[in-house]
Amino acid sequence: MENPERKKSVELVLILVALVIGIVSLTMTLMSRRIEKSYANVPEENDAQPPESEVTVINILAGGTARYGSNAAAAEDYSSCFSQLAQIVPNFDVAVYNQTSMIGTDLPEAFANAALDTGFNMVALASPDALLYGKTGIETSLNYWQNSSALYAGTYLSTDASNMITTRQYGSITVTYLSFTDVLNEDLPDQQTYLVSVYDEETSVQLVQKADEAADVVIVDICWEGQDQSLPTDRQTEIAQKLADAGASVIVGHAENAIQPISWIDDTLIFYSLGSLIDDSGTQPDALGCLGAVTVTKTTLEDKQRVELTNPQADLIVSVLQEDGQYQIQMLSESGIDSSDTLYETYSGVLQMMDDSIRIGGLQ
Repeated sequence: MENPERKKSVELVLILVALVIGIVSLTMTLMSRRIEKSYANVPEENDAQPPESEVTVINILAGGTARYGSNAAAAEDYSSCFSQLAQIVPNFDVAVYNQTSMIGTDLPEAFANAALDTGFNMVALASPDALLYGKTGIETSLNYWQNSSALYAGTYLSTDASNMITTRQYGSITVTYLSFTDVLNEDLPDQQTYLVSVYDEETSVQLVQKADEAADVVIVDICWEGQDQSLPTDRQTEIAQKLADAGASVIVGHAENAIQPISWIDDTLIFYSLGSLIDDSGTQPDALGCLGAVTVTKTTLEDKQRVELTNPQADLIVSVLQEDGQYQIQMLSESGIDSSDTLYETYSGVLQMMDDSIRIGGLQ
């Protein structure tokens, strides 16, 4: 028979064990709730919002040389010359070309007014003929450009002016523009070498480096050799490499009477020769040219920035004589001139000789 005292002791032990278990369980529950409450007040890393990036996009249009005034009828209004481009140029934030015929000597100011009214806003003045009228011609030209809305480059009236980097701001993107010529038909005066920016492997490269430090996008316009040739010469490719290494983003080249390929050197886009923006000689290939375009995207995330060039493309143009005696810039594919289809196919092939991924046509 079981001892009642022993049974009572066992029951008491079991009760004590149950109490201990209950107290421990309650304590653990209270601690758990307190910890959960504490963590609830601290945001988890996964719940934090990632920083937003800032993206700015601009489009750049590049044209060839404006060599005009020798054969076309003089006019007070040249807007008809550019009227066919009025639906294209304004769609671009930056639109550049080389003004080879000088304003004030070869051409009246009305011609430049028409170009700017069309939407061109950066103008290169360095060319092989920049000293054709000496210092007086440059002074006359700059008298107009200094008072215009355009960002101009390539001819100057002082050393300080020739070394100055001027920029334009498009949202968060800073753009600067330089103009050089590797060919000059007249000698520069010894004490006035600043008059025309002649390409020099030391000073020109240093100026591009300086521009690269000041801007996100550096556009370099250059007249160089390669006349009447479909492919760039060794001299052209050598200069292009040095400009690219120095920080040029886009190189807009001009070889007389020549349309040449579009290509890349690393992240630098090169239009080796865009031919004529407008020409009144009435002969081919002088009257042919091309418009080049590229998209620039700048992405900023906190303290990091990235600038990227994408979607390079081009389309062919031609200067066509009108009934009023003026020449009009027209898209080659829509011009209706003799052999336009053959010319379009031929020069499209030229533009893609060094990179067949370049898109031809559809510029708008």
